[in-house]
Amino acid sequence: MTKRKKLAFNLISITIIFLFLELMSAVVYKTYVSQNEIISQSILKRKGCVEVLSSSELHFMLGTVYKKDSGCLHKNINDHGFMSRNFNIKEIEKYHDVLILGGSVAEELYIYKSNDKGLPISDIERRMNKNFVDAIGRKFRVFSAARIDMRQPQQIIMLSLLAAKVDTVINIEGYNEQHGINSRSLISPSTQEFVVHKYYDELKANFKDRENLRSHWLTKNTYLGKMLYAFKIKNSFKKLEEFSGNTGGEPGRVKVFTKKGSYQHYRNMLKSQGGICKTFKLNCYVFLQPIPQLYKKLTKNEYVNSFEGESVTEWRQKGLDYSEMEEFVYSKPIVGLKLFSLIEIFKNEEKRAYSDIIHYYEYPGEDVADGNLMIIEKIISELKKDNILVDL
Repeated sequence: MTKRKKLAFNLISITIIFLFLELMSAVVYKTYVSQNEIISQSILKRKGCVEVLSSSELHFMLGTVYKKDSGCLHKNINDHGFMSRNFNIKEIEKYHDVLILGGSVAEELYIYKSNDKGLPISDIERRMNKNFVDAIGRKFRVFSAARIDMRQPQQIIMLSLLAAKVDTVINIEGYNEQHGINSRSLISPSTQEFVVHKYYDELKANFKDRENLRSHWLTKNTYLGKMLYAFKIKNSFKKLEEFSGNTGGEPGRVKVFTKKGSYQHYRNMLKSQGGICKTFKLNCYVFLQPIPQLYKKLTKNEYVNSFEGESVTEWRQKGLDYSEMEEFVYSKPIVGLKLFSLIEIFKNEEKRAYSDIIHYYEYPGEDVADGNLMIIEKIISELKKDNILVDL
């Protein structure tokens, strides 16, 4: 065989092997990885996105984040995969920077009445800057690291990465944490040392590594690259669990708690977050979000939207569990945090407030309450009491 024929044979063999690996990777990726990432959310459907999968990519610490170029959402996605301003925060001395953390309720509150052209400026930021400055006369910038289905410890991870760049932190959470407790999937670093000290540099390095790998041409253009990226994420999750002290030295196994043990675990996570806030001298607020099963007399429409196929017993039990979690987790002070419960915020509201099991209507009207605005006003009132917001 001549050298030319041998070279041609080798190139053809490599091409066939690559195509075979690409085909197998496509099958595995579409049947294994993708099926685990299909999530729907009402606000995305209203904007024309049927599945978050089509607009998401895997993240080795956070589960999934949005793609920068993700169809109907791309105008609102920052470089790290959140609906927010970019996190490469500059001029930090010139502005009072506020970070919002949480799941889809916090995410929707951030983009509530936002500008669809370019990155969003949230309504809460507009209200702050229209009427207030901070105690030393600075204007406000509001950022969001909230995303659908996020729960602790994702909030702690994002806070650890951005703590040195912001002044005030607002968590809006509770429903996803309770869901995690019920499904035994609540994973947490057990001490503030996890984030603040020992692993802070490693988290930052991993975040940068994830950005480099995500932008690699192989990841963008081939299923083989996507699978390699997915395996890296899986291994990183194992490492995260090892860091958190929950695996007993066995990667991939999560410690199972009793219900009250899970409540204590959730409280420990908030203590961890309080430790970060104290270390970085931040103003940190945690608001427990309301749910339809508590306090509000639901309209027929709300009841149907919130029921989601559960039995009446299951539906009511969820409310009882949520009240129990509030009492156990939020009733006693936590150093570094200010805790507030919003579960009664719609108590006297006769209009529809809930559009589904947890979210509020994007467009309020004559018979529809403005749930997002009610929560924004509550947040602003608490910041005013602490002189973080000072009247112009």
